Amino acid sequence: MRFGGIARTADSNTMQEWDFATVVINQLIIFFEMENSKEVKTKSYTLFDKNGSWLGQIVLSSDGLFASVTDWGNLSYAWRAFGNQDFRAFLCGLNEDYFAQKMFIGMSYILHGKKCELACKRYASRILPALKEVLREDLQTNSSF
Repeated sequence: MRFGGIARTADSNTMQEWDFATVVINQLIIFFEMENSKEVKTKSYTLFDKNGSWLGQIVLSSDGLFASVTDWGNLSYAWRAFGNQDFRAFLCGLNEDYFAQKMFIGMSYILHGKKCELACKRYASRILPALKEVLREDLQTNSSF
């Protein structure tokens, strides 16, 4: 699908503006077609604490979805911009405060308050370190998502 065939006026400046707009719109269409053609893959991780007790299940998608069912809360968030890196690598680079903030933002649409924010911080301190450990191991053994 391409964009074109715009009615043009006799003014050459206007024609150049329309030509430029057509090029930009076509580039955007190509970009979105490429983005939408990428296959989205998912991975599931079961997390355990140092004592072997179940912490939770995390589901990640290659396009930035994080979803969890854990002993510390059932939280989710979707990062729609994380650069050209693997989403697992992106998550490994997060600090707990940022991660907790995103979990809280995901909940704050339906729930507000300091208790919820503190619960998200507690969640991040329990879940993120265990997740990073599993993801780093997965990245070493499985280079592609």
